[in-house]
Amino acid sequence: MKMCGVEICVETFESAQAAFAAGADRIELCSALELGGLTPSIGLLKMIKQNIPDLTVYCLIRCRTGGFEYTEGEIDIMKEEIKSLETAGSDGFVIGCLRRDSGLLKVCQRDATSLVNSSQKPFTFHRAFDVKELPRSLTGIRLGWSAIALLLSFVVALSISIYNYPYPCVGLPICFGIGGVGQLWDLVGHIMYIQDLWRPWLRGLKLFVGVGYLLLLGSIGCLIAFVVMAHLEGVSDWHFCSWNAAALGTIWPIMSALQLIFHSKLYRSEFRELRALLDY
Repeated sequence: MKMCGVEICVETFESAQAAFAAGADRIELCSALELGGLTPSIGLLKMIKQNIPDLTVYCLIRCRTGGFEYTEGEIDIMKEEIKSLETAGSDGFVIGCLRRDSGLLKVCQRDATSLVNSSQKPFTFHRAFDVKELPRSLTGIRLGWSAIALLLSFVVALSISIYNYPYPCVGLPICFGIGGVGQLWDLVGHIMYIQDLWRPWLRGLKLFVGVGYLLLLGSIGCLIAFVVMAHLEGVSDWHFCSWNAAALGTIWPIMSALQLIFHSKLYRSEFRELRALLDY
């Protein structure tokens, strides 16, 4: 069973013939590859469709060199290019639009949607993904905090567990253990964000959000259990291993779970534009 198709970027009729002969499932037709690729000519598209009718051709839509931030006039130009190439037989189109927001280049869903709505053919978003900028400096700070919090959580949980206290000490190790799990998931999320690994599986963000809610519910459950245990024992003291101290300690896993949920939703919002474009 064929798992994925093969697409080859070409700019000449001879290259299209060679790609088809080599078994390409689709070509991305463009011009001026040395400039990063521009919109191909209608004549070249017609020539390919007439002589290689079984070859799927997606045309690059890029009206100029110099990045992927476009004016309204340039968007209108590319809409006209799409209409002309669709009439000439293009099977689909390849686009890429960015915008600068708070000093960072981000996917411009508005411009991309405007282009997509100009045709009923399928669209693909091109290498503008690789030009897109991420706020890595702030994420680096978050990553550092999660790493330190993860280490401290498990060190504290282990230390409390193995130390010989005069009272059974169960609640606090549970609190710091749950908090450490939340920090571990948060740390992995930061690393994947910095490495831009969400692009292959954007739906993975839902898993991180779900884990965050699961840890939050577990932490709240522990809080309720510790309060009930303190009430059943009828002891109101606040020594280190008391149920009251454990109930207070649930603040840490609750904060860790909320931190994971917040960052996962933040990154999911950052990539929502990309996910929407993948649906076209």
